[in-house]
Amino acid sequence: MVNYSKWDAFDEDNDELPKNSVQKKASYEVLCSEIKVRDAPSTNATTMRHIKQGKVVETDVEHEGWVRLSKKEKADSARGWMLIDGAQLGLGTLLRFVEPEKKPTPKSAAAPPKPIPAAPPAPKPIPAQPSVTTAKTKSFDYSKWDSLNTDDDKPAPLPKKPGDDLFGLEEEKKNPQQEQLENMSKGFDNAAFQQDRVKELEAMKKMSPDMADNSLASEQVMRDAKQQGNQGNLAMDKDGKMVIMTDDDMGGKTDRYSWGQNEKEVIIKYRGPKGLKARDVKLNTTSRKVKLQVGSEKVCDGDLHKAIISDESTFSVEDDGDGRLVTVTLTKETATKASKHWSCVVKGEGKIDPKSFGPEIITVNPNDPSAIKNLSSVLAN
Repeated sequence: MVNYSKWDAFDEDNDELPKNSVQKKASYEVLCSEIKVRDAPSTNATTMRHIKQGKVVETDVEHEGWVRLSKKEKADSARGWMLIDGAQLGLGTLLRFVEPEKKPTPKSAAAPPKPIPAAPPAPKPIPAQPSVTTAKTKSFDYSKWDSLNTDDDKPAPLPKKPGDDLFGLEEEKKNPQQEQLENMSKGFDNAAFQQDRVKELEAMKKMSPDMADNSLASEQVMRDAKQQGNQGNLAMDKDGKMVIMTDDDMGGKTDRYSWGQNEKEVIIKYRGPKGLKARDVKLNTTSRKVKLQVGSEKVCDGDLHKAIISDESTFSVEDDGDGRLVTVTLTKETATKASKHWSCVVKGEGKIDPKSFGPEIITVNPNDPSAIKNLSSVLAN
């Protein structure tokens, strides 16, 4: 247990400092394979997260061999302390002080340039000598050539009759959609596209006004999703309309926690009692495992559905009605969309069927030839 009586004041955000602390900005490099970030300068304090070897972090306070992460390094409420030297624990040096970069000193004023001496008089011209040709030339008979290639770097094309296949390989036929997109990317006419779109909607309204309205609504939803950076949560509802689902809608529940997800993150939520503090939360992650314990309750502990970026794992604690809400955010190593989303956080817990979200939806700006070309590559693969 950590003795917080040595602190001048303490709250869940660790805004107050322990006694005898020195406020000093510095940078340190992590030397060990993985260093623990604790919520107080003590080896008995709660581990809040981990930082891997090689990363350089900024600190703003020193206290008896410990340093505190600066606000720049703060991840939600997971700001904490790191031990510099673990020799007493048999771990050796954990952090190495990084010297700040020195600003270049201004150069002294340059000495005035030395005068340029006058040029020597020009030498007398040498009389021209009569030219003598000694090399012999060799003539070529080009009458047997059908054509000449004026580009020395490229060979002349081989003759080919219509229908001939010199190498026994027929040219691979392109996907019609791919060929259409490639032609669009070469020279897109936006005015013509808009006219065609109006005609398409008019024809659609004649057949089914509801279909035309749904098409326009879906286009607006796709624009909204792209603007929000949340295209991973685009899905089709039971009526065939396109919607932007919430993170919670794309997750599930267990008897201990609920979870959700978006294109880049997985979110775990646990509701605890009113007196819950950040120091009561213990979160440990690797790229393939997660362990979350709040007080005496083990919320989750096991293998992840897919890999995450462990260094970016964070948690926060906030008021939620008459209790407190612990929110854990895990960053996916590979972004996912719709039917490619995770089916659970921990294998075997709170499983869902991502196929119910429908196929992955890709939005393309018709005014961007490069985007159309990229979509062409996706279709080709």
